[in-house]
Parts: sequence; C-alpha cells; structure tokens
Amino acid sequence: MKRIITLCLTAFVVLILNAPFALAQETEAETGAEPRYVSNSLLINMRAGEGTKYKILARLRSGTPLEIISVNQKDGYTKVKTESGKVGYVLSRQLMDEPRTCVNPPLTEATLAQLENLSNNQIRSRFVQLTTDYTKLQERYQAATDEKNKLTQELAGIHQTASNAINIAKERTELRKQVTDLTRQLADLQQVKRDYENSHNQRWFIIGAAVLLLGILFGFILPRLSFGRRQDSGWGEL
Repeated sequence: MKRIITLCLTAFVVLILNAPFALAQETEAETGAEPRYVSNSLLINMRAGEGTKYKILARLRSGTPLEIISVNQKDGYTKVKTESGKVGYVLSRQLMDEPRTCVNPPLTEATLAQLENLSNNQIRSRFVQLTTDYTKLQERYQAATDEKNKLTQELAGIHQTASNAINIAKERTELRKQVTDLTRQLADLQQVKRDYENSHNQRWFIIGAAVLLLGILFGFILPRLSFGRRQDSGWGEL
C-alpha cells in the first residue's frame, strides 16, 4: 500500500514539474486575438498534424487569414482554422501579423491555379519530368566541364607551341647574326687572298722583268766582248 502511495505521489510531482514545459510548448490562443495571415509565399501546406509525414489538408495562398488555435513553440508549428472552418497545422514561420500588400501578377495567379488543380498523379509526373530535366542538365554540365577541360589543355598546348615558336625565332635571329659574321669574315679572307695573289703576281712580274732585262743586257754585252777579242787577235797577227 505504501508503495502504491509513493508511486502516486511521484507521478503527481512529475506532472507538476512538466506542466510549465507543456504550457511553453503549446500556448492556447486568447479569445478574440487578432488573426494571422499566410506569409508572402506562393503556397503553404496545411497538414493534419505537426510534421511533413502528415497528410496535406489544403494549400493556402499568401495573405489567407487564419484563426490561431494554439502554438507549439518547440516544434515550430501552429494549429490554425481557416474561414471555411478547416482545422490543421502550418509552420509558424510561414505566418505574419499583417496581410500582404502586393498582388500576385496574372502569371503567378495562373500558376497557382494550375498547381491547385493538379492531382497527385500529375504532380508525380511533373516531378519525374523535372528529375529527368535535372539529369539532362547535369549531363550537359558535365559535358560542358569536359569541353572546358579539353579547351584548357589545348590552350596550354598552344601556349607551349607559341613559346617554342618564340624560342625558334630567337634561335633563327642568332643564326642569322652568326651567318652575317661568317659572311663578313669570309669576305675579309677573300680580300686577303686577292691581295696576296696580287702581291705574288707582282713579285713574279718583277722577277720576270729582271730576268728579261738581264737577258737583254747579256745579249748586248756578250757579242761585243766576243767581237773585241776577235779584233785583238787579228791585229796581233798582222
């Protein structure tokens, strides 16, 4: 019996201690409180419970007035009631104190109407289509990335070729300079050769002229010497 009484007292104490937390997690709305409005989003989901696992009861447009029933500050959900009397849960951050001042353009309104009229099968079909498009975009992005890498490699090759061309041009300029120097040296050597040949020819010309002159002299002198000897010998005989 004492054990049962102890358990009851313990449970009562636990309930008293947890009461503030329960009040903090879910605060009842005051009677006559100002309504809240759907934030400036295209559509928000009103679900049957607090969490995405619960069924979507309605899709509320931006600016829709809602009556606040309770607020769960811990999980971030607010229990609301629509003007038509439908009760459900929405995310607290998707509510605002004042209604929106802007009006959706016609295209947005038409898009909202289309979204509201879509069935679950149509939504799944659209999701599959979007997934397929996303996959194609990824493939195109990968192809573009591969093409970019290929062009980068080709550009690096072009830079290398240009660098080689610059080096070849420098080497060609250096070779031309060397050829010019060698041509000048060859011209100098040819001039030296011509000068040597001219001086050599002049030397032989002088030698030839000297030999010719000596021959002429001997041609004049030797006969006279022979004639003089003959006369001397003739006068002696007489």
